[in-house]
Amino acid sequence: MLYEIGKAHHNELFDEQGLPKELDRVAGVYAQKASGDGSAYYAIRRVVDFLTSAVVPNARVTYTRLDRFEVPHFAPFEQALAPFDPLRSAIVEIDGKLAGVAGELRAAVRKAHKLPDTTSTFELFLSPFVGEQIPRYTPLSRYQSVERDVTFRVDESITYGQVVEASAYEEDGLALECRALDIYQAEGGSHKNITLRFLITPYNKTLTAEDATQVTDEIVKRVVAATGAQVL
Repeated sequence: MLYEIGKAHHNELFDEQGLPKELDRVAGVYAQKASGDGSAYYAIRRVVDFLTSAVVPNARVTYTRLDRFEVPHFAPFEQALAPFDPLRSAIVEIDGKLAGVAGELRAAVRKAHKLPDTTSTFELFLSPFVGEQIPRYTPLSRYQSVERDVTFRVDESITYGQVVEASAYEEDGLALECRALDIYQAEGGSHKNITLRFLITPYNKTLTAEDATQVTDEIVKRVVAATGAQVL
């Protein structure tokens, strides 16, 4: 069984910036070489039931065979239905809301992807689960991260945790990770050197060297103000 949470796109849907609109999805594929107990269709239904009950314990999940359902004209949904066998697949509704599709793939699709006959899949919108406690995830950035190493010289009374806490930085469209590279204090010394590596990841643009320097300078300013550190 393989799962994926991600985003789908369609060439007819665009956001206000003219970029392909991102549609949140969760999908899964069940496959086995040998025929198991029951059809692949019922195997994937059990998976959908389990996932739904884990997120919305009292939800009512209903299935309508694909060839008996009046599919709304919505290009991304029609695209999602295309690989499914209409006689061995079903539209999924959760508490009366259209939620997606589950079932077996067309024979031509299985053959093209060299999948066993006992293969089934589902694709669900995340919208029916809005407001529920869905496990959160952070998608990978499309842009290159930038690393900056900084060594702070602090009094021996200043802890590593205090330096890291002081370095906390937030900005829309950026993610910051911090980890220790080295902590050194000479025997009998009254100061110690703490070297941190900052990984700066942009989510909406490519970072220039100047952008990375501005972020690093702001982090350094905060650490110096909070701990009295010197930058080496």
